[in-house]
Amino acid sequence: MKPASDLSRRSFLQAGALGAAGLAAGGARIAWAQGKTDAKRGGTLVVRSGPIRGIDPHLETWNATLQVVHQTYNALLKFNHDGTKIQPDLAESWEQKDDLTYVFHLKPGVKFHNVPPVNGRELTSEDVKYSIERQMTNQPGKFQHAYFFLDKLASIQTPDKYTIVFKTREPYAPFLNYIASPWTVIVAREVVEKHGDLQRHAIGTGPFIMQEYRRDQEAVFVKNPAYFKKGLPYLDEVRLQYVIDPVAATAAFRGQQTDISYLEFADVPSIKAAKIHVADITTMFPIVLRTRPYDDQRPNKPPFIEKKVRQAIQAAIRGEEFIEVVRSGWGITMTGPVPTYRKPWALPASARPEYDLKKAKRLLAEAGYASGFETELIVGSPGDNVKSAQVVKDQLAKVGIQVNLKPMEMAQYYNKSYSYDYSMSVHTALTGEEPEEAFRPYYGANATYYRWGNKEIHRLIDEQAKILDQKKRVDMVHQIQRLLLDDAPNVFLYCPIAHYGVQPWVKNYVVPINAYDQRYEEIWLDGKKA
Repeated sequence: MKPASDLSRRSFLQAGALGAAGLAAGGARIAWAQGKTDAKRGGTLVVRSGPIRGIDPHLETWNATLQVVHQTYNALLKFNHDGTKIQPDLAESWEQKDDLTYVFHLKPGVKFHNVPPVNGRELTSEDVKYSIERQMTNQPGKFQHAYFFLDKLASIQTPDKYTIVFKTREPYAPFLNYIASPWTVIVAREVVEKHGDLQRHAIGTGPFIMQEYRRDQEAVFVKNPAYFKKGLPYLDEVRLQYVIDPVAATAAFRGQQTDISYLEFADVPSIKAAKIHVADITTMFPIVLRTRPYDDQRPNKPPFIEKKVRQAIQAAIRGEEFIEVVRSGWGITMTGPVPTYRKPWALPASARPEYDLKKAKRLLAEAGYASGFETELIVGSPGDNVKSAQVVKDQLAKVGIQVNLKPMEMAQYYNKSYSYDYSMSVHTALTGEEPEEAFRPYYGANATYYRWGNKEIHRLIDEQAKILDQKKRVDMVHQIQRLLLDDAPNVFLYCPIAHYGVQPWVKNYVVPINAYDQRYEEIWLDGKKA
């Protein structure tokens, strides 16, 4: 049976509330074993990964990067497996002294990996300070998560080697969520200074030590014998195999050469028929249609400078068709930038812009484009976004907009995207446990991934972050999304449902939401084929 495009069709995904922040997320533990007392030690876990761009956690955004990051690094805090709570990681405890002050106490005796140049030295508060300051470096297009803390912190103090005191400039509602982000991991200054960046070296405090890294081929990790979490990890080795070709990847999984593998949706029925578990995950990676970016340095240009043109494009797009044609039904429709199931932050379905070709043609005529216009649409290739771009072309042709598709190799595409100089694109956006991740890095005053020069939207994005009262903040997050729908810089198409095949001997695996939780330290193997 084909899945429908709504929340009810999310297998293995249960919504929850995250304390005072009220974040909604999901996930599920595949637990064939009854508990950790059944855990078996040893063995090698082989995981299909890729494609990958780099492995520096402060520079990258790709979910495949986290398969490296989560084996080798830790953070002060982390989200639990289903995204409903914040838990300690490197921090033993933490407290919020007042609206501006957060104090963290490190677990003593945590050691970096016993490899040069850190050679197993103890983690200290200075490492935390260095890592946060490195992450919030203002180099657009390079430090992708700078907006977490850039211009938000008044100071980072280290009164002793186990204590870190953060003071924010103003009340900052997203602070703890960003501290717990999977990207906010703690690195060592010596490693950065020796190698210049962390794109080929991953040396942290994590459960596994990187033994080998061959980009686009394989990454190999061995058990960290000095890991600070007693009894973990269970595995001796993890191998990430970068298999880009979906046919080869599925063949490897069928042949039991891989233990966990991302699956193409076309292969799901046959894998399930073979009695192999497939987890269906609604991701937090919305697919969007972008119009030309602009800001004070890059003025908008015709025809996209006309709001009615952008609204016409929005009215001419039917999101359900993308799910049907591109994903064979495996997806959910979008209303605004916050994914539909992210309650209470997402807009209700009633706010979704209406699909109306007559309205689209009328708006084009009112904007002076009654006969339509011609434009270029760039898209990263290979991948499903190329198929989505074709659907965009076909849909806009119905209102007289001629779209010339320009598929680009991924590196070239992202270079073009971060130059903010293109007419239209089909793009995979990022969101996270913190709701403003769906709009600040795209439409904020100092956005990283996209630029939109609406100063009223900039102001409201800044204001919502200062609101510590959840209900009031939800109201403003909704207001921002409604303004974005009216201004129509992007059309929010759909969120894909992804599929992970898991061999029956893999125990205690946690199905990741958003492909962000890639921690394998609690996995064990039982009865794996020799």
